[in-house]
Amino acid sequence: MRTTVPEEPHVTLAEVIDLLDQVGARLGALGLAPPDLDGDGPVAAETGAMHRARACHSRERAEEMRVGLEDVRRRAAEVASQMRDRRAERVGDAADTATPWWDDVAAAADRLLDARLDDRADVHGHLLEAARTALPAAAGVGLVWCDDDGTYVAYHRDDDVLDVLAEHTRRTRSGPGLAALAGEEVRVSDLRLDQRWPELAAQAEALDVGSLLAVRLTVDGQDRGRDRGPHLAAVFHAPRPRTFGVTALTAARLFARQAAILVAGSRRAAGLAQALEGRDVIGQAKGVLVARDGVSPEEAFERLAEASQSTNVKLRDVAAWLVEQTRQG
Repeated sequence: MRTTVPEEPHVTLAEVIDLLDQVGARLGALGLAPPDLDGDGPVAAETGAMHRARACHSRERAEEMRVGLEDVRRRAAEVASQMRDRRAERVGDAADTATPWWDDVAAAADRLLDARLDDRADVHGHLLEAARTALPAAAGVGLVWCDDDGTYVAYHRDDDVLDVLAEHTRRTRSGPGLAALAGEEVRVSDLRLDQRWPELAAQAEALDVGSLLAVRLTVDGQDRGRDRGPHLAAVFHAPRPRTFGVTALTAARLFARQAAILVAGSRRAAGLAQALEGRDVIGQAKGVLVARDGVSPEEAFERLAEASQSTNVKLRDVAAWLVEQTRQG
């Protein structure tokens, strides 16, 4: 359970001290009032003397308590003042030397804006640079995905750790990258002690890897429909254990959502470009049939569609074959 520290601890302590002062004052008051004793014999005199002695002792103890508590109050106020001064110094230093994590995520988003949607390599390059910007604590980062034929692909820039992780995944069909591609957020606080991938744990010191973080950069649904394509993930690593805490995970999640938008836009742009190209080649094929066979454009399209169905070849590919054959004579 987390204990909340008051902003002004000396105030609460002073209230406790005041309460103790009141208790001490009441104890002292008890010693000032002698008991109501009947008679003036030896017993009564002895009882009164004992009471006065106890009352005097109580007053002395109460006074000692008050003095001691006042000293505690003074020291507590000094400590609280020092704590406030140190806190102000830390806040001032942090404001001068550190960039808030959300500024890093915003800077990563700015990098993504410069990507050319119609260039897959450029999109991957901007994703990689933006990932580095979003989590500056990472020593390295790479992108991973599985092609349609099931081949595990790792994209990075001169990162030996990512090479080892990719090779491990290809051999064992397991690892942080594949787990992230399946939709699982992977955070490894200390790779040496992690039991999910014993082979990687055994190599942790040789690789100089203490922490791992992997998140998927695509969302459910981007592997079908107009945005069809393989899921994409980013894998971050750092030499020190426990580098990626809750703040890093939050930054990675936000970056992942930004990246998913870019990936979806890139795939849609590629699909539109392919559709336009297909329309062009189909139009050319229709023109060939109209000129060669003297048929109408509608009948030319019907012939192309029939050829596509009978050969089980895409209409665009049939049209491209016809155009190429016509060019070759």
